[in-house]
Formats: sequence, C-alpha cells, structure tokens
Amino acid sequence: ETGTGFPSIELNGNANQNVTVTGTITGNNLDFKLNNAAGATLLADLVLPYFYSIVSGNITLGNFSLTTTYVNQSASAPLVTNHIITNGTGFLIIPNVGAAQAVFPVGVDATSVNTVEISNGGGLTYYIRVVDGIAPAIANPLLAINKTWIINTSPVSAPATPANVTFTYYNGQGQSGFNYGAKVDVGQHTMSAWSIIRTNLDPIINSGEYRIVTTITSFDTPFIVGNRGAILPIDFFIACKAFKNDDTGIITWKIESSESVASFEVEKSVDNGAFRSIASVEAQSKKLEYSFDDKSLDAGSNLYRIKTVLLDGKIRYSNTVAVIHNAKKILVTSVSPNP
Repeated sequence: ETGTGFPSIELNGNANQNVTVTGTITGNNLDFKLNNAAGATLLADLVLPYFYSIVSGNITLGNFSLTTTYVNQSASAPLVTNHIITNGTGFLIIPNVGAAQAVFPVGVDATSVNTVEISNGGGLTYYIRVVDGIAPAIANPLLAINKTWIINTSPVSAPATPANVTFTYYNGQGQSGFNYGAKVDVGQHTMSAWSIIRTNLDPIINSGEYRIVTTITSFDTPFIVGNRGAILPIDFFIACKAFKNDDTGIITWKIESSESVASFEVEKSVDNGAFRSIASVEAQSKKLEYSFDDKSLDAGSNLYRIKTVLLDGKIRYSNTVAVIHNAKKILVTSVSPNP
C-alpha cells in the first residue's frame, strides 16, 4: 500500500482469510492490519517486524504463533469480538517487554477474551495464550474463573524485579459458585502443585469487566484466578515470606495452629527448575512462627515454598516466594498466604 503514513499489509476480505507466509516479512515500520469482520486464520507461524493492528475481526492461531512488537487495537473495534484466538498450542508473542505496558488481547473463541497486560517485564520475550477450563485440577473449581492463562518467557528465567501483570475476565466466565464482587486469589502451578502467589486482591470493575492487577516473580507456568477456597482447601492456613541478608536467603512462615502439623519441608527451585527439599523442620506444640536460613543461594532466581505434612498424611503448600541473588538490590517478597 502506498500513500501517507506507515506502509501496511491489510486483510480486508469479506470471508475468513487464511494466512501463510513463505520467507520473511521485513520493514521496520510495517503495519499488518486485520480489517475483516469474518476474521483470519493462521496456517503457519507469523512473525511481524512491527505492529499488528486490529481494525475489525479475530485472528485464529490454532497451533501456530503470532509474533509482533505491539498489538494496536482500534477504538472502534470492541475487544470482546475483535482479538486473538488461542484455540490450540499457538501463542501471541511480544519480545523485549520492558517498562512500557504490553497488551495481549487473547481469547479462547470469537466471543470470549481474557486480556493480559504486562509491564516492567525485564526485557524478556513473553508468550501468552488462554485456554478454556482449569488444568491441572484445583480444590474447588466452582469458585474460580473457568480459564487458565499460560505465560511463558524467553529466556526461561525470572525477571530481575517482579513484573506487573493484569488478568482480565468478564461476567459469565466464572463457574457457578464464583462471586464476582468478592476478593480473589491468583494461583500458579509450579511443577507438581498449585500455589497461591497473591491473595485477597480486589478486582477493578468496569461495566462487567474485571481486572486483577498484581506482580509476578516467575513464569513458564499456568495461572488461574479464583475466590478463596478455590485453588487450595481452606482447612489449613500458612503464610510464607523471604528476604535476602548479605549472601543468605531468610525464609519465614507462619501458621494459625500447630495441632494438625507433623512437620515442614523447605522446598527450593532455581530459575524455574523443579522444586527440591533442602531442609526438614519439625513442628513444635503451640509454635506458630518458623524460619530457615539458606546459606547456599544460587545465582539468579531462588524460589521457595513450604511443604506442610499434616498428621493425617495430607500435604499442604504455602505460597511461593523469591530471592534474587547476585543483584545490587534486595528483593523482599510480599506475604501471600495460602488457605
């Protein structure tokens, strides 16, 4: 296309258009526009050098991924019916997410959207899709939003400081017991278990849209949103936090009652690797606060959680906390109790 403004490629048919690319699309200011209410479907991975603009219609990814530096949403295109459909294994990919906000308008079908917004992303490349349902299973799915957000990064590492992340959902997307007006928890599935990484968050409500604003220290996992008691059972309460003092990570945790506890295990993950037990702590009668010093910090992101073994053999996990080592700043994680 020639004329004033940036050069562009525009899909403007009146039936769904298939998109396949051989070779490489070049042009530092090239705007790739979808202006077709019938939408478009990827038949191969699409890597754009500049903007992806939504004037009208959805683009369906299927098992292919769309990479762009920025998603430009037209003010005249209602988000709920003009977004990026992640109905397979494909991702919306935005590289080099830094201080400025990157918007990922993803949804599972043509009339459902669950946008993710990320800022302070540490310069990483983010891969995001949303899927219907909740997987792996949680304690009470009827109290949750019936969506799972997958957020991966490249390289696979935690940002140097927690990233700002906003999850969006709408009326009708919660399961039968979900209370839209109540506080919510954000859950993250790391290797073998769900953890509540943020709790008691108030949604920002605007005409049936609900936005949950939080910070996240590690990715490459599924995330979910639910009322208290959705993600983990409410028969036990443990709150964990961590901070760094010189070259030592100090992990502390608090419980409401010690009567049902047999022991604790301090579990550690390095740069999103598998959690492993690094210490066992015996529960003491009527003692509610505990601590452990990790004097063997690894370079990068050190993630911790407390595995609680109850007297009846049940296992409960705390929230996941992080200590960043070999950085000039001290990171103190917020207290995010697991019910």
